[in-house]
Amino acid sequence: MKYKVELAEQVVAFYQTLGMSYRRMVKQALKQLGEGKGDVHPLHDALEGYHRLRVGPYRIIYRHEAPQRILCDYMEARGIVYELYETEILRRISELGSD
Repeated sequence: MKYKVELAEQVVAFYQTLGMSYRRMVKQALKQLGEGKGDVHPLHDALEGYHRLRVGPYRIIYRHEAPQRILCDYMEARGIVYELYETEILRRISELGSD
């Protein structure tokens, strides 16, 4: 199955900080993700419903938005990506509650 892969602003900004070899790796991994392939894994607990795409020392957190649409929501180094993104999700939820 083919997917349309969309990137959040944070992912684009992080991607632009990478060197050329890592950019190539990310680009190839996103292409494979769009083809339904890649080193992916579902996340659990507070990040239930999200998946991670492994790209060398980086992780991209994504979710299925529609049957054939994937939104890549966050990208960061492997060692800190999950706790940073969980903090970001909790911040977004608290902002929604205060509206």
